[in-house]
Amino acid sequence: MCNTDLVDLLVDCCVFIREGGEVSIEEPVESIPFILVKQIVKRSGYPVVRVSDESIVEAFYEYVSENVLKHVSAIEREIALKINAAICIYVPTHTKPLSSIDPQRLKLRVQ
Repeated sequence: MCNTDLVDLLVDCCVFIREGGEVSIEEPVESIPFILVKQIVKRSGYPVVRVSDESIVEAFYEYVSENVLKHVSAIEREIALKINAAICIYVPTHTKPLSSIDPQRLKLRVQ
């Protein structure tokens, strides 16, 4: 399959994009899938691209206070409640992401 075939499979079979639907796309800068955005727009959806970076996430966990770690952002909550579909693309940019972070700190953020 070419990239277009994979993207079509993703947007047609894995997530249902209806007209006006908002789709969150989260990925590192290195993998911004312009073809994915194009296919969502062609189906009358609204892509919401959220760029992530392992180094920034690692710095967040390394320096964040426990209060901030346990805080649920009103913006993140609103996105989770309002979004119609979510596509997360994980492309490792280094070999051991978050390996220097205490696993207990990571668990606090997930709760």
